[in-house]
Amino acid sequence: MDKLSAEGVNCFHAIFGVYTSLRKLFDHEKKMAMALYGANTPNASIKAEREVLCKKSGRPRINTNNFLGLSLEYWMDHRHIIPKKPRSELSEKASGKMAVDSVDGSDTTEDDPETNKIYSLLIDVESSPSSLYQPIRVSNEWIAPEIEKPADADPDSILFSRSNLAWRDPEPTYIPTTNSGSGDAMDLESQPGRLPNIRFIAKFNPPIVVPLSVAVTIHQSVSNEIPNEAIRPTTFTGLALRPGETDPGSTGLGGESTQELQSETTVLVVNKDGLKQNRKHTNSLYIPKTEWARAIETLPFHHPRQLIDILPLLRQYAFLTSLLQDTFGPSRVPSPPDPSMPAPDTKDPTLPSLQIDLNLTYAQPNPRFSIYIPHPRSTRLSDPSNPLSAILATPQSQDPTSMTSDSEFLGSAHPPITLTVDVLHNADLVVSEQNVVDVGVGELVTKGLLGGGEVDEEKRRKIQRFGVALDRCGDLGVWAEWVVREVEKGEAS
Repeated sequence: MDKLSAEGVNCFHAIFGVYTSLRKLFDHEKKMAMALYGANTPNASIKAEREVLCKKSGRPRINTNNFLGLSLEYWMDHRHIIPKKPRSELSEKASGKMAVDSVDGSDTTEDDPETNKIYSLLIDVESSPSSLYQPIRVSNEWIAPEIEKPADADPDSILFSRSNLAWRDPEPTYIPTTNSGSGDAMDLESQPGRLPNIRFIAKFNPPIVVPLSVAVTIHQSVSNEIPNEAIRPTTFTGLALRPGETDPGSTGLGGESTQELQSETTVLVVNKDGLKQNRKHTNSLYIPKTEWARAIETLPFHHPRQLIDILPLLRQYAFLTSLLQDTFGPSRVPSPPDPSMPAPDTKDPTLPSLQIDLNLTYAQPNPRFSIYIPHPRSTRLSDPSNPLSAILATPQSQDPTSMTSDSEFLGSAHPPITLTVDVLHNADLVVSEQNVVDVGVGELVTKGLLGGGEVDEEKRRKIQRFGVALDRCGDLGVWAEWVVREVEKGEAS
């Protein structure tokens, strides 16, 4: 930024001008969120701030998370979990060695980096010919003082019809005229009205993995073509879940071949008597169709509204990535048994392991996954060769309605618990298919819960409660145990 500023336009002022406008927007949206929570709500300020971070226009910050400059935070893992630790301890961990964020006065010192992983856009500048891409502008007036426009909104939003923000377009910023005394009319450096050869750029921290079609859409939204070298045979599995392994896309295993990942996790379970025990989960992830993906690392832009407009889309894949990384990431790969280790003490009461199966559809319009959990009254499916796993490994298993006759091959009158979750914009979760709540339509797996009138409001609320629970905990293993407990409670009543 120092070097580019020497051209005649102060890049630091340009970046801080963007921050000033984004901060106005953040303060406005936080004030509205605070009004909804109410002054008597515990941790109301922190909850309101995280709501804006994850569901509205993000949280701008200066000099945080070991980065010098401006970052726009747009997603936080486990945002509902507010660690009960002393403020001084959290502040030291969250801000690190660069604790100079004294300009925004937000409640960010309550963030725990070990629990609340942050996804952000680092706003910077880079050299770029002004004839090819709109250059930077130095202004504090990217948004009007009233922040929002009347309710008729702006129909020109490229990705979403959601923008009612009163954005402004500042005048171009020109490089001051230099007086070289050469008198040469062809000396372009001395001509008045020259635009700077500098543009804004957003750097993704961490890079966000999205379907290739989504990557193309994001680049087009800022009038930029996706680089040719970016179109490589890479997949979500190879980029996000198992980056140290050979990407399935590079091995020629495209088309309809099913990708399968195995993992093991340990989940703390609290039974009805309050006893805490650990349960091992044996997890299987099936992706029946290979879909190309791309990790976006940088994105040029010329107006902050372009970044705000794509945040709902980014949150879909930030949430999905973190959710699946926690269960199927490299650290979760099962290790072969060590023959030198003593056998477990069978006298010590332990919970039986639980087989969790997931089916993932990754591409647009929205990513979705189906989870299959053994019914608490059926035989535990802890054997990797069980019939359910075999069926899920086939492409036709994309349709959860094929599970309606599970009792035929499970040897039980209780088919597995099945829930299908759609991850919408802003990482809003919708349970679109399920077999937990009896809706009285004679189907084990219920479809069409969003549009049809066949499910009454009370049952619809009970169904969507499962999506709310996943949003609250943000952990597949914890969620699966909670679902099993809810099923047990429902049968007991």
